[in-house]
Amino acid sequence: MRNLIALPALALLGACVFHVHVHETRSAAPQVPGPRPAEITPIVPAPAGSVSGIVHGPDHKPVRARVAAVGDSGSVSTGTDEHGFFELADLHWDEIVLHASTDDGRLAVKPVRTGTAVHVLVVRPASRLTVRFDGDADIRCALFQGSLRVEDFTLRPGQASRVVVPPGDVRVIVYRGDDTVAEQRVRVKAGETREVVFAGG
Repeated sequence: MRNLIALPALALLGACVFHVHVHETRSAAPQVPGPRPAEITPIVPAPAGSVSGIVHGPDHKPVRARVAAVGDSGSVSTGTDEHGFFELADLHWDEIVLHASTDDGRLAVKPVRTGTAVHVLVVRPASRLTVRFDGDADIRCALFQGSLRVEDFTLRPGQASRVVVPPGDVRVIVYRGDDTVAEQRVRVKAGETREVVFAGG
């Protein structure tokens, strides 16, 4: 009779232990936060000589921006659509710098390889330069931060060009072909606008 009573009691005790074990396992499971979908940046193959992606702010909202593909001998630019999407094709460089700038002075700069897609550029407050060349013919202007060529465009005689640049030390070069005509260095802070003027030459 004692054995008959003891068996249900042992079964009940085993169920309690099993229940507690399962409960403790669930509560002790590590909570590993993963990236939100908007933070994942898959870099996928794309047609040769092309690059594409999206531009947004830190709040992950799409941004209207001008996006330039800056190579070692010039640049090609386009604008984003209402979803922040951009695409540049027929590029003749293997490696470029994507330079995404907005009218209100925000910027994202990212070195990439052509033939890749789904690059995400997050624009943040930056600096501005107004560059003017007082010559009598068009000339090219390249902007560097360190060894990174962050922008490249044509300067028209007597016309100021406004460009958004990363805060910090910026090297400004005017050149024709392979020849450097003049160079200046400036240091700019976020939100600051500086002017750079080159004499004719």
